[in-house]
Amino acid sequence: MGLVGVGVGAVLMLQALSSAGWNATIFLNIGEATPEVEAFATETVGPVFLLPQLGHDGRFFFVQAADPWITDPDLYRTTLDFPAYRARRVGFPLLAGGFGLFPVRFLPWTLAIVNVAAFGLGTWVTSRLAGRLGLSPLFGLAFLANPGMFNEFFVSGAGLVALAFGLWGIEAAYGERWWLAGGLFVGAALAREVMLLTVFGVAALLFVRRRSALLPVLVPPMVVEAAWTSWVWWRLGADVSGARVQIGVPFVGLSRAVTGWLNQPGIELAMAAVLVTAGIVVLTAAIRRPGYLSWGTVGFALVAPLLSRVVWQQAFDMSRALAPLFTAAVLLGAARAFMRAGPTEGSAQGPAGTVEDMA
Repeated sequence: MGLVGVGVGAVLMLQALSSAGWNATIFLNIGEATPEVEAFATETVGPVFLLPQLGHDGRFFFVQAADPWITDPDLYRTTLDFPAYRARRVGFPLLAGGFGLFPVRFLPWTLAIVNVAAFGLGTWVTSRLAGRLGLSPLFGLAFLANPGMFNEFFVSGAGLVALAFGLWGIEAAYGERWWLAGGLFVGAALAREVMLLTVFGVAALLFVRRRSALLPVLVPPMVVEAAWTSWVWWRLGADVSGARVQIGVPFVGLSRAVTGWLNQPGIELAMAAVLVTAGIVVLTAAIRRPGYLSWGTVGFALVAPLLSRVVWQQAFDMSRALAPLFTAAVLLGAARAFMRAGPTEGSAQGPAGTVEDMA
């Protein structure tokens, strides 16, 4: 299944390149209204393919990949909208930049290639999770079917890497490979700090079931995340203003977005309905029969009411913010339906202790 994911990612990559006249700087997502980033890219890479207005996340990750260790704080301050907030998400640019070793001119390609690889990794891991739940490996396509992952690719975002590592950590927990799970959660949290919700969810279940596994699962991501955040704040100053744009008073952002959805029903209303339903599926599974997948993703359902109108008003943004719910809900919903229908010949459930999410 991993090769299927890589194939899909490669097709998307070729499609993007062809639309930009085979100029790989399209993956930098630099906008016409961001002259500072454009100037840096032109100086280091060459002629840049520009998107309308501000562009997208890729322009930030390009800068970070060029200097992942923040050796030049002024570069961050002049090119990133929220330098300290953006710099915390170092996992994806660290990989794309070869831990700071790759020449900057390679970055337009490596940003895309890392996300193509993440498509493959995520699909492979999801197929393994499906097997843990007694489902066909074909359910690995639940990663590819996730609209948030496609949106992440088109903006060269970090969500593909974050979710792939997060799901891999959950799969490792099912296999009781605790130190591996902890290491993978480090990668997920460094890609997107919100993936700590997955860490906390799995750790909470381990606190109830197997406290001896808490150390290897919880401590590595917490220590590394704290250390990296300390480094970022020392280099750039402590600033959480970027997070405030996305988080607000419970249900206020959602209620304000609803007005717009109802006035102009369309993709936003449909996407919100899908994600709310996915949240309910995951929350129900977490309550009725707790398991690592449901508890590892239920945190996203719990924080969904806190998301601001800025997130909820666009299908593009909400699909990325709540992406883990979609893939988890497909697996959990299918596993529950499978149990209700009863096993058939050749559809044996996974190893003992791994089917608790199915009730």
